[in-house]
Amino acid sequence: MSRRRFLKASALYESQIRAVYAKFPNLKDMSYQEQYSTIMGEFFVWSDSWKHTLEETGDFDAVEVVTNAEPLQKAWAIENKVPFGPRWAWEILEAQIAQFRPEILFAQDYSLIQGEERHRLRARYGIQKILAWDGIAYNDPKKYDGVDLILSCVKATADFYRGRQIQAHHFVPGFDQRILGKLGERKGTPGASFVGSLDLQSQHHLRRLKILGQLSRASLLTLHIAHLGEHEMLSPAQKRRLRAGKFQEWWDVWSVGKRNQGPRFGLEMLETLRNSDISLNIHIDRIGDQAANFRLFETTGVGSCLLTDRKSNLHEIFELDREVVVFDSAADCAEKIRYLTRNEKHRTEIASAGQKRTLRDHTLQNAVKRVLPLLS
Repeated sequence: MSRRRFLKASALYESQIRAVYAKFPNLKDMSYQEQYSTIMGEFFVWSDSWKHTLEETGDFDAVEVVTNAEPLQKAWAIENKVPFGPRWAWEILEAQIAQFRPEILFAQDYSLIQGEERHRLRARYGIQKILAWDGIAYNDPKKYDGVDLILSCVKATADFYRGRQIQAHHFVPGFDQRILGKLGERKGTPGASFVGSLDLQSQHHLRRLKILGQLSRASLLTLHIAHLGEHEMLSPAQKRRLRAGKFQEWWDVWSVGKRNQGPRFGLEMLETLRNSDISLNIHIDRIGDQAANFRLFETTGVGSCLLTDRKSNLHEIFELDREVVVFDSAADCAEKIRYLTRNEKHRTEIASAGQKRTLRDHTLQNAVKRVLPLLS
């Protein structure tokens, strides 16, 4: 039986791309394979977990493409004698699809690969099945025109598409267990930390901002936040908030920005989580009352004690107050940070139990394998 060909095309955050090329200043001048291996070795979110897991089954040949990593993609084009112009991201991706001829395309970069392009790629290259990702509850069938299977970490979103006769799968994320072999010795950091982003332009993180603002003023957190610019009192962005009467948001942005120690990405982010006695997780606003994000599994996977906002389905993923700790409000979160900081034995028991549960039930490899029956 011949192996099936699977190509996953995804984009990283621009901040992640900048971080890896800043960490390795000569990387942009290296070969495609050297750049690819370095980027995947940082374990940004999915990394190459799909390729790794699918090829381990013996039934697939798989390719991972990082569509917006410009030096990486242009290195591939130069090595393969593929011309490109201003639309280099699309031109190079299509050349990679033309060369590999995948039977299955995971078009995770839905901003680059839209409806018209999906139909054209399918017809031109004989693609049999196209997958896509809705991780922030767009709940928009038009956005996924030409898609055969939508994956979502939000159960309500998967249910939404199925209710409209669109095949969808509730993809519970997980932890890539290969990460543990890449981390150095744990250096415990007392207290709690939050490692993540605050994107106030999209309005996805307003609750997160409010909670972090209150905890910052109580000096209860170490913060490593991306996308929080212009937090100074009288920066242009802060002046706009004052003119609009957003006094609480102004105060929260200033409070959080004052304590922010700068973002962490890739392995550095994972090591920060591992070194934290307590790691705080707060979901984005728009997904509602369901636990869904990758940070649940990254935190428990590396062995930190997870303190996360309560969600209606979280008990289906972890045993509450034994494998993870939940909070209901900023005041409740502060109280539990203080308790867990004082009670090392209980905290380490929770961290250990959470890690065991994740490594048993919630690995990325397991999550990918659960999709396999849908790829036929």
